[in-house]
Amino acid sequence: LNRNSRLWFCFDGSQLQQVNVPVPARSILNHVMIAPDNIRAATIIESGTTSTLSIARLVSSDRSLSLKDDRSILTLTGEVRSLSWYSATAVVMLIKFPNQTQPVAVIVDLATAAQTIIRLPVNSQQLDANGFGTMMVIDQDNRIWQRSTGAWEEIGTGRVAAHADRGAGAYSVRATQPGNPRAQPDRLPETGRRRPRLHGRH
Repeated sequence: LNRNSRLWFCFDGSQLQQVNVPVPARSILNHVMIAPDNIRAATIIESGTTSTLSIARLVSSDRSLSLKDDRSILTLTGEVRSLSWYSATAVVMLIKFPNQTQPVAVIVDLATAAQTIIRLPVNSQQLDANGFGTMMVIDQDNRIWQRSTGAWEEIGTGRVAAHADRGAGAYSVRATQPGNPRAQPDRLPETGRRRPRLHGRH
C-alpha cells in the first residue's frame, strides 16, 4: 500500500495487481484489508485528525482489480494503527484516541456501525484478527497476546502479530512509508511457545 500515490498492490493468485483507490483531496489512504469472502475490502482514509472506515466491492475485470460502490461506515477522531476483519460482518481496529494513554480495539458492525470497545494489553502496538472472532496483538516488548473467549492470553514473542489463516483468503496490507517502523510486511509470529489454533482456510 502506497499512501502517497493512493495505490494498493495485491497478489491475486497469479500476478501482482495495481488498484487505484478513490481518496478525497488532502486525505491519505492508511489501510486496506480484503474480507474473508474476497469480494469486499475495508479501507481507512485519514484526513487530519479523523479516520473514516469505508467498505467497497472488489471487482475483477479484464485482468485488473478495482474498488466500486464505496460506502462510508463511520468517522472517528483518532489514529487507526491496525485494521482487520473480525468476522464476515464486522471489522476491528486498533486505535489511539486523543487524550488517552493507551490504544484500544474497536469492533465495528458494518450493518449498523455499532461499536464495541475492547481493552488491550498494555502498550499494544499492532493487531490482527482471523475473521472468526479471534484477535492477536503484539506489545512494545514483542510479546504476542491472543483473545478468543474474552480474556487475553500471552502466547509467545515475535515481531508481528499475524494470523496464518484468515478465512477464505484475505490479504493483509499496510501503509509503506520511509521511516515508518510499523510499515513492515506481515510475517508469522516467531513464538517461543505453542502456536495458536486457527480455523478456516486460505
